[in-house]
Amino acid sequence: MSAKESVLQAIHRLPDDADYRAIAEEIAFLAALEQGDQDIQVGRVVSNEDVRKKLESWTSS
Repeated sequence: MSAKESVLQAIHRLPDDADYRAIAEEIAFLAALEQGDQDIQVGRVVSNEDVRKKLESWTSS
């Protein structure tokens, strides 16, 4: 599905009284999902274990 088609479907799912900000937020969310999918496909990922270690280092004093 093209980006335009995804955006149009998202807009149709929003309530009729959605304002420009809500529409923009929905489009930004779709863009973030697409970027995440692209990152996964090219291997730009971090393992859960690496994230846990990083979080522990931030929260340990």
